[in-house]
Amino acid sequence: MEFMIRKKMRTGNGSVQGADRISSLSDDLIHNILSNVDTRTAVQTSVLSKRWELVWRTLPFLKFDGYGKYFNRKEARFSRFVDKVFTNRNHESQILNLELNVKKAIGPDLVENYVQYAISHRVHDFHVDLCHIYPLSIFSSTWLKELKLTMRPGSEEVFWTDCWNLPVLTNLHLICAHHSHELSMSLFTCLPALETLCLEQWYLPNSFRLPTLRVLCLARCIMPEIVWHLPALSSLELDDVVFSANMNELFSVLVRLQNLALSFRKKNKQQFIISCPELLNLELRTSSMTNTSSLTGNIVVMAPNLRSFSSVGIFPVMCGVSRLENVNIKLRGCFKDKSKFPLEYLEQYYHQFIFMFPGLGNAKILTLDLDTVEALSAVSDFLAHFPSPFYNLKYVKLPKGYQQSSLSGTLKGYLLGGSPEASIVTALTQCHNNTQSDLVSVPARNALLQEPVARAGNDQASSSWESGFRLWRGHEVMSEFVSLLERITKEYPDTLEHIISKVDIIQTMMLNMFCIIVTSYMNTAVTDVNADMITEYRALFSDLQRWGFDISWLIRRLNYVEELRNSKPLINELRAILFRVHDMQTLCPEKMTEIHKAFGTMDAGLSLHFIGDDLLPSS
Repeated sequence: MEFMIRKKMRTGNGSVQGADRISSLSDDLIHNILSNVDTRTAVQTSVLSKRWELVWRTLPFLKFDGYGKYFNRKEARFSRFVDKVFTNRNHESQILNLELNVKKAIGPDLVENYVQYAISHRVHDFHVDLCHIYPLSIFSSTWLKELKLTMRPGSEEVFWTDCWNLPVLTNLHLICAHHSHELSMSLFTCLPALETLCLEQWYLPNSFRLPTLRVLCLARCIMPEIVWHLPALSSLELDDVVFSANMNELFSVLVRLQNLALSFRKKNKQQFIISCPELLNLELRTSSMTNTSSLTGNIVVMAPNLRSFSSVGIFPVMCGVSRLENVNIKLRGCFKDKSKFPLEYLEQYYHQFIFMFPGLGNAKILTLDLDTVEALSAVSDFLAHFPSPFYNLKYVKLPKGYQQSSLSGTLKGYLLGGSPEASIVTALTQCHNNTQSDLVSVPARNALLQEPVARAGNDQASSSWESGFRLWRGHEVMSEFVSLLERITKEYPDTLEHIISKVDIIQTMMLNMFCIIVTSYMNTAVTDVNADMITEYRALFSDLQRWGFDISWLIRRLNYVEELRNSKPLINELRAILFRVHDMQTLCPEKMTEIHKAFGTMDAGLSLHFIGDDLLPSS
């Protein structure tokens, strides 16, 4: 900026190539231009033109940054500059916006004078650092609409000293810049018009009652232990907060909540049930891949009116919503240090997609960023063993400029297999965004997934939503799973004991997911198994065990299949035989003798068929 000023000075009187275009600008337009810079730079612009010489004196947007480069460690220079601006500006001109960042070295009396000057000039939007204790009454104003206070060390007790009178204040932003401190509810008693509240790094009081509040943003705060009273709240953002044990109750009382954003920056193992009848938009975010992989607690969404779901990261979310229209999945920002992680770790992380996507299956528009497309491509061979969870898609939106030809056939099958009429696009027109107007609404469904692929190797994932659902011991499961569950209960009674001990939406979702994984695994040909697939199934089985399923019988078979693959000398030959014969008895006696010797009588048959052929005898 200083270089530009010197260059303009050399041209003389603001003339550039003989034309003084600056002189034609209105004061309001010049004010808008100067609102983008700090006040020191705005004052320096007076040398650009005679037209600009006095404009800064009526500037309604003032920004004084004592932490900036120019005033760093020069508090005396900073205070002199602020004094000169306040002394020489037009005192009849209103201050609409004032940002005052001062250091503790500037005395409290001087800062209080600055505050009083702003209040006396009917400031509407006021941002100020507090490094000392002041009575809150110094901020009382019948004009102030937005107030942002940053509490520096030494000023934390300000909220316990007094109260203020701010009858028209609608937005309040309070920042505790050091350690978290308890917030007093008394400071809200004189804010009858408050609609938006942002709090950073505070202990929220248990008596958190704000009946008129519409927007609440909390960052690095300690949540209250008693259910809050926010009956008018429509938007809530929780960023890296310390969740209390009763978070499910806190969500359930927000009966008017329409927008919810949760950001996770630390490990979280707590299970959330987001039960908000009017919720329209839900966003989940994480700051890194490491944090996402540590989010082991399930997030269950019970919001019948949810229309839009967005996530930055992969979350263990269960979202059975029939009216969902837009799903936006991003991994942007989660993989800054991806090169530091081994490929096996990344693949296990990517596999979490199969737990996330099923509950989003009713989406009409699915948007994926580049990182997400690459992650799905990295595990497309694994996804081939699962049906497409998206049964109501109209469009899959890929990043702008992405070549559709780069998308593998396997990944296309996973994304579009349940919605064969869906299109892949890289941009959405207004027509695309309005597609829901001509769609017939789909009945609510609690189950997660479609019927699995009939046998491994099928290119098209079959859809069987039309076949409906049935109750199995109180759980609503897909009709095709009832027989499977009965057989498992008969052969391995301990498998489902923990899950069916109580009936609720979480257990029902887990049960459907369990059936999908088991069916896919048992329908996999032994000759198709490779080391990567074994690793992938071990990760899935680990998740099932964490949910409470006793699947020791599946793990034993997986261990055997791994041993069979690694140690039996005829596995490659058997792979070739599979394509030539369909019955072991058609092999010549010499070959049969050789196979039996290597595998045993039962194992010889199993090696040519599917993993689960003898695990669950037909009833």
